[in-house]
Amino acid sequence: MIRASRIVILAGVAAAACGSAPRPAALVALDGSMKDPAHVARVQAASPELYNEAQSYYAKANQAYDDGDTKAIEFYTDLATVTMATADEHVRIADADAAVEASKGRVSSAAAAKSEQDARLTDLSGRVARMERIAQLQQQQQLSAADRAQLASELAKQKAATAQLTPLAEQKALLDDASAIPLATARQDSRGIVIALSDLFKAKKTQVLPERQGTLKAVAELARKYPNFPITVDGYTDSRGNEAANLTLSAARAQSVAQFLVDTEKLEFTRIKSAGHGAENPIADNSKADGRAKNNRVEVVFVIQ
Repeated sequence: MIRASRIVILAGVAAAACGSAPRPAALVALDGSMKDPAHVARVQAASPELYNEAQSYYAKANQAYDDGDTKAIEFYTDLATVTMATADEHVRIADADAAVEASKGRVSSAAAAKSEQDARLTDLSGRVARMERIAQLQQQQQLSAADRAQLASELAKQKAATAQLTPLAEQKALLDDASAIPLATARQDSRGIVIALSDLFKAKKTQVLPERQGTLKAVAELARKYPNFPITVDGYTDSRGNEAANLTLSAARAQSVAQFLVDTEKLEFTRIKSAGHGAENPIADNSKADGRAKNNRVEVVFVIQ
């Protein structure tokens, strides 16, 4: 009888200890997201399936907390956080679509500006052709060295002005500037100018490391310098783990980078889209650690239209 009483007492002490343990910071942060009525309503409207999935993971995280299972708490908290982040991306896409409808006037203005630039390019090209013809005729008349030098200088200026308006020249300049960004690799493919960024996150996490925010600031500066290119942010993982979890993680990481560019660097959110691709399109060998590190990446693409 005495032994049974001791067992009951010890069980009560263990339960009290678990209940008094502080909630992990990540779970507290998740509490705020899952219990905000306005936020929940928007997520449910934009992506009800993802919200239900996140709610299930959240319930399991709370059960793990009640059970005192630290590893399970972290696992289910991360799953719920990543799933909600992906659902938030659906909300952002819906907002972007609405903003596009509201900004048709600005699109018309941009088209008019492009038409004006095309007209200027045509005018400059014509002037270059005329000056080249004049140079040929005047050279036949044996101009002085000073006159020929002045004419050559003016012709060079006109050619430079024309080159600045040529799309291929602008793409080359963008690729050159992108290649100079530290801790990033740049290339051009069928999508446009691609800047690949690795080591932005801790393993299985979606928040950009503070020490890598400088690289994203350099990308934002490039975006401001070349405003005519739409931007997509594509997330990728290595081939380890569950395919669905990798897809969700890559989407949340891409969304995190896009959100940094919009919220912190103040780029127009209608200009930026993000997507996750999981383990698709590896750029290195997944059987090696350094290859997996390269495949766990986010690619910021300046889209060539």
